[in-house]
Amino acid sequence: MKSTDFTSEFKGNPLVLQTLRAMIDARRLPHAMLFEGQQGCGTYTLAVLFAAQVLCQDQPAGQAERIRRQVEEGSHPDLRVVTSGERSSISVDEVRAIIEDIYLRPNEGEKKIILIGGAGEMTPQAQNALLKVLEEPPEHALFLLTAESRQALLPTVLSRVICFSILPPSPEECIEHFAGQGQGGGETAFAAHLFGGAIGSVARYLSEEEGPALQAKVQAALDLLGALAQRRLSAVAADLYRPKNRDEMGALLEELTQLLPYCQRLALGKVPPFPLRMKADGEIVHLNTEALYREIARGRVSLQRNCNLSLLQASLSDRLARAAHEGGQ
Repeated sequence: MKSTDFTSEFKGNPLVLQTLRAMIDARRLPHAMLFEGQQGCGTYTLAVLFAAQVLCQDQPAGQAERIRRQVEEGSHPDLRVVTSGERSSISVDEVRAIIEDIYLRPNEGEKKIILIGGAGEMTPQAQNALLKVLEEPPEHALFLLTAESRQALLPTVLSRVICFSILPPSPEECIEHFAGQGQGGGETAFAAHLFGGAIGSVARYLSEEEGPALQAKVQAALDLLGALAQRRLSAVAADLYRPKNRDEMGALLEELTQLLPYCQRLALGKVPPFPLRMKADGEIVHLNTEALYREIARGRVSLQRNCNLSLLQASLSDRLARAAHEGGQ
């Protein structure tokens, strides 16, 4: 983080950034804030930037870089962090552990910050443990939460936080961001449009660590949509039977769900075609995405209810083929 002003380090959402900046300058911070937005749009990044800015306030200029580095690493003495990571939930014990010292005075500045990434993954018990602190927080406490949707939090918790909806930058702004880092080109442009400008998702797609696996999942879903568009029923069946277990099937259905907005934007002419990645761009625009959403959602519910995998694959093969062209599309 080279800049001393976090608003210059985050893409898009100018009104949100101006509001956050004004809160800091006026020293009028609420006790709890929630940044909500789709995966990869930067809610956690913004929370980290904001936390660093708050902890840098009134500190000597020479300390700013040290503080920001510690915040990024999660090692600052006045910051406690918990995230869901790859786990499916955040337990009550984890929440209790990070709020234990919130009643102690800050070590360096005026605030002590609790950052909960993926707050929507907190169990109800964990949320109730957090609620007890939010009801009567110490003056120096600041809770920063991130979630894909505020609806994942209990109404009682929501009533005690200020919510900010974070939108991803435009695909063009996303492309510009990566071009500035020397990552331009067709693959970046494709990912930027595919993920609707979500910088975090594009970064994972392009990374050496996560990229290959994510690209393979995306390509499998694109191939299936192409087969549906071209009415290649044997290919549809083959693609649906390729997953060998429930986790792989769930991943395919999740990718399909995430790709349908791309298909909608493609149909509206808001996305340039990428023929090297999707062989059926021309036919894709005729897919009935609403009907596909419905059938994919049904499939995901069936999977959660432990239905027989082979039966689900056979059923989806027929239902998706019908839904893709429902209404004569």
